[in-house]
Amino acid sequence: MDEDKKKEIREIAKEVATVVNEDLKSQFKIFGEGLSGVRETVNLIADDMDHVKSDIVDIKSELKDIRGDIKVIKGNIVEINEKLDKKAEKEVVDGHEKRLVSLEDMALPKAA
Repeated sequence: MDEDKKKEIREIAKEVATVVNEDLKSQFKIFGEGLSGVRETVNLIADDMDHVKSDIVDIKSELKDIRGDIKVIKGNIVEINEKLDKKAEKEVVDGHEKRLVSLEDMALPKAA
């Protein structure tokens, strides 16, 4: 091959390399812009997760308070049920007492 052909091939190779290089730069630029968008999205998601974590901590705290309130309510229900049981027994006893008094009133005048 003569020197002119070699020079022409080098020039073409140089032009091709320049075009490929420019194409790669363009693709890297597009990739970088896309990566920037991904970073922004990740940052937004991270901020949202911080809020979610904070909300979860608040909810857990409130649940502990609610559990304590439920324990108190359960204790109150037990106490109310005990009082209702006593009241029911008292009503039965009062009913029996009235019947006894009534029977005594009926029996005593006959004996006298």
